[in-house]
Amino acid sequence: MKIRHIISLIIEIMGLSDSIIVGLFFSGINTGVLLPGIIGIIIISFSVIKIIRKKPLINNRLIKAIIFSFLIIFILSFIILELIIIINSSSVPLKNDVRHMIILGAGLRRDRISPALYNRLNKALEILKNDPDVKVIVSGGKGPLEKNTEAVLMKEYLASHGVNLDNITVEDKSTSTYENFIFSKKLISGDVKKIYIVTNAFHSFRAGLIAKRAGFEPYTISARDPGIVFINCYLREYFALIKTFFLDK
Repeated sequence: MKIRHIISLIIEIMGLSDSIIVGLFFSGINTGVLLPGIIGIIIISFSVIKIIRKKPLINNRLIKAIIFSFLIIFILSFIILELIIIINSSSVPLKNDVRHMIILGAGLRRDRISPALYNRLNKALEILKNDPDVKVIVSGGKGPLEKNTEAVLMKEYLASHGVNLDNITVEDKSTSTYENFIFSKKLISGDVKKIYIVTNAFHSFRAGLIAKRAGFEPYTISARDPGIVFINCYLREYFALIKTFFLDK
């Protein structure tokens, strides 16, 4: 077996294993979890077809050149965007004049708080313990297989850790980061621009970008990324960021 075949097999196994293990035991099913498995299936499919045909899949040089060009563009754009995401993943310094906070939902795992959302809520609690008068909006709707909304469980978690219920507003209709900000903005009294955004590090750049488009002056507070789904999160964020550039306006 040639080295490139061994490398291909390793990628296939890793992609499928990642989707199965993370999906079943750690995060539930979402785009970030499915992507590695989808990539693995695509590679396996091409490998099987090539074995059956016993000859190259594509003989046309022009088509090969086009495919190769798209592959190079994808690799370069992936590296550039991931670097942008990583560089902009740190929290900003806290501001005394920021009196509102939006905690972004992150999906549930079997109707329980997911690791990503757990980290976001705990990060928010760090700020609220030092400044308990900050007004909080917990933002997150209900997924297709979920019985509870993210926002309701977020509110319950914060309340169980001492946050005043009078300071918590629930936004439970949103199903995307864009909707998080559009719907939350309608719940804020007055012409408020400055807000804290609490999300995970991998999500900070895109969340800040969308918040600005929604008319806010965002100060991003980055929670720790969930370890087991770290790769899935950053892989998904590449495609989500491209979507944001073109659609979330």
